[in-house]
Amino acid sequence: LSQGCKCSKLTMVTDAHLYQPVPAVDYAPSVVRVGRKPVVWLDVDGVLADFVQACLDVWFAETGMLLSKADLQDWSIFDAGLDRTIVAPHIERPGFCYGIPPFPEAAKAVRDLQAWAEVYACTSPWTESSTWASERTAWLMDKLGIDYHHQIHTHAKDLVKADVIVDDRPSNVEKWARAFPEGVALLWDTPHNRNASAGKRVRSWNEVLVHVVTCAGSKGWMN
Repeated sequence: LSQGCKCSKLTMVTDAHLYQPVPAVDYAPSVVRVGRKPVVWLDVDGVLADFVQACLDVWFAETGMLLSKADLQDWSIFDAGLDRTIVAPHIERPGFCYGIPPFPEAAKAVRDLQAWAEVYACTSPWTESSTWASERTAWLMDKLGIDYHHQIHTHAKDLVKADVIVDDRPSNVEKWARAFPEGVALLWDTPHNRNASAGKRVRSWNEVLVHVVTCAGSKGWMN
């Protein structure tokens, strides 16, 4: 497959990173031809979907306590301080998963990546919810345009081969990097993983695109 794609210098400010400015990055030449697209999978909660904010909204509604993402210093919201008995019943209710807001830049980021790569969503279902998987399937199609042929619902992410992966959970990134050392494992920067050293940390979709294009170039898929 050959594809021309006009690219430019972008500056993205991401809600996922508490509005930290990210320098502009030239992520590709003005026009390239892609012979074979890299395979990329993206984690959903914390990368594309603002799961933590949805839980913080529940926490505030139930307790009146206003917390920010920066207050949660652990990947698990419950280990970070939210009471499972208060928040989990809401997460497990029908409609919660579909109602999680996507990050403002997520839809455009997916479209940009799809021009360069075969993009899959790789997401761990909330097993205590009987409707989570079906709602997540619909959410990905309706909110981000990722059809069900490009969705992987599993907790065993280290078994899912790809050229590039993006996840915010350090342990997922570490396990995947060990399983596929030839791949590019990217850790999506969030407050809860600031002290982790897994994979290559990325703070913007610009940086993700750089890694995807670099991967294609290094494998001789571009000319």
